[in-house]
Amino acid sequence: PGDAYILRSGGGGGYGPPLDRDLDRLERDVRGGYVSREAAENLYGAAFRADGRIDREASARRRDEMRRKGLPADQPIAETMAPPLHAHEHAYAAEKLTEEERTVLAMSCRCCS
Repeated sequence: PGDAYILRSGGGGGYGPPLDRDLDRLERDVRGGYVSREAAENLYGAAFRADGRIDREASARRRDEMRRKGLPADQPIAETMAPPLHAHEHAYAAEKLTEEERTVLAMSCRCCS
């Protein structure tokens, strides 16, 4: 009682350094919605053409620059407690929830988490 198990996993970007990610696979993952274009640019060093496809030459330059700067930097997640109550209304009386119920809510609410 009182314990919560929260599992967070990566975005499925592949094994190894993001700047070494195969661009064909990254492009496929962006098209499929598995990786956002923003993440492809900021984390994987992809540069996109106007038609939405990855520009291989521009990506190679961008990746070299990112490597020189030591990017991308890890952004660890450290949560040690249940998130605070939501700031908007739901169909339940949130102020009457126990800490355990708040944890379950935080893990299951799709509108806020």
